[in-house]
Amino acid sequence: MNWTGPFASRAADVFGVAYAQARNSDDFLHANPGFENAETVVEVTYQVAVMPGVMVQPDPQYFIDPGTDPTIDDAVVVGLRVQIEL
Repeated sequence: MNWTGPFASRAADVFGVAYAQARNSDDFLHANPGFENAETVVEVTYQVAVMPGVMVQPDPQYFIDPGTDPTIDDAVVVGLRVQIEL
């Protein structure tokens, strides 16, 4: 879900929230006991124009049960996207 112009003074900025889930089938879980039912990711992002033609977008993501493997701790991944128009 994206919200363009979350602040009146920043009409071109974009705030976004995302939720995704990958689920294992019953057949997979039966053949691989001990795995979690699903991997879940929650993401929040904010795209801002720092100057004409240059956008910066930090993108933190939180992974719950990564790879559906219970031996792997939940994880935070932070990305940064930079867009330059020439």
